Amino acid sequence: MRLIVRLESGEEREFGPFTLGEAVDVAQDDFDVRVGETAPFQVAVRPPRGERIVSLEYLLRAPMGNFDEVVPPDSGRWFMNLMHVTGFWKYGRLAQSKINDVKVPLYMFTGRDGNVDLAMGVIGALVETDLRLLEPVSNRALNVHTRGVEVSIRRGTEEYPLPRSVPAADGSVTEHVYLLTRPGVEGGHGPWLHVLRDFSERTRAVFGLRDRIVGESFEPFWCSWTDWASDDIGADMVLENVKIGLDVGVRNFIIDDGWFGPGLDTAYDTPLNIGDWKPDPAKFPDMQGLVRRLEAMGARAVIWCAPHAVGPAADCFADRRHLLMAPSSGEPVLGETQFYSLCFMNAEARRVMADVCVRLVEEYPRSTTTRRSAPVTHHRTSPWRSSPCWPPGSRPTARTSRACPTRARTCSGGTTGSTPTT
Repeated sequence: MRLIVRLESGEEREFGPFTLGEAVDVAQDDFDVRVGETAPFQVAVRPPRGERIVSLEYLLRAPMGNFDEVVPPDSGRWFMNLMHVTGFWKYGRLAQSKINDVKVPLYMFTGRDGNVDLAMGVIGALVETDLRLLEPVSNRALNVHTRGVEVSIRRGTEEYPLPRSVPAADGSVTEHVYLLTRPGVEGGHGPWLHVLRDFSERTRAVFGLRDRIVGESFEPFWCSWTDWASDDIGADMVLENVKIGLDVGVRNFIIDDGWFGPGLDTAYDTPLNIGDWKPDPAKFPDMQGLVRRLEAMGARAVIWCAPHAVGPAADCFADRRHLLMAPSSGEPVLGETQFYSLCFMNAEARRVMADVCVRLVEEYPRSTTTRRSAPVTHHRTSPWRSSPCWPPGSRPTARTSRACPTRARTCSGGTTGSTPTT
């Protein structure tokens, strides 16, 4: 591993190479760099007094293997497009983790037996990150390497430096490097899903996080967005599937994307009204009546919402425009999914998101028998994580998110970078 440290003053310093697994303690020109000897490998960098670290770039290199597939850094939606090794060498050169697409900072390479041969990543706060494939080098006709795989994971980018909330009081930044190489045992580290789970568990351990286990969450469920497009769902379709599901023991039924109008798989030229969270009268003329009927049948109605989302065609757009994520220009960021996002770092925006959930729960009657039968709102998490884990102060929910670095992003409805509250 090599490490490049960039300071707010413009100074840049490279350290290493270091062999992970061997303790490092370097004091050079008022910099202190320490690397732990046990996995995940703690990396602590303290800059000269009065300086601020704006970027840490990890250059991680490992021997080339006979890889079968690659699972690149991703949010969980598009990774399959780059899983073919030769395609990844050519087209997987850069991945960027930003507000509109938060990616897991982890590369995984599987062997011919389907088990992970190599995994390289970084555990740290949720910050903008550039992830680059440095070797093999890809040119017009060839993928060229010198018997190695090298990646760069830059934490804090040129556009969005590390926020002031990341360094400790003495200016130091501490993160952990995650590295797995092929062990000399049959089966190795197991399939990539097992390694991803291990990365998640180690992240929780580093930040002292625990999952909240809800027994009902392990029960089977039916989801309207599994086999139907957003434009095709409606009350009759839901009711028909509930009847079939109850016969086979399914009790939880998610009324997913599109119940409010055009959805995330509607044609791109159709403006989204996501954000108003009112049933589409053509699809669900009596949503409250449908929920009551499902409960009477013994089913649980689960209504999906993304309280941060605001579409350009939403009635609430004008009122919430000043609360949307935006760069220093002030123009809100329209995501690839064609909606805007409320700024998680803004107290007023967080109240709006909480109010969305409260209103939905209050609008739909609770069961008169048990709380478990009450309709609930469901906020979709990425399928990339079976158990999402984010460091304290960086979880992308109504609590907080790394949405607005103080330097570059604004949301005029409140103080950017303020301390998040529930």
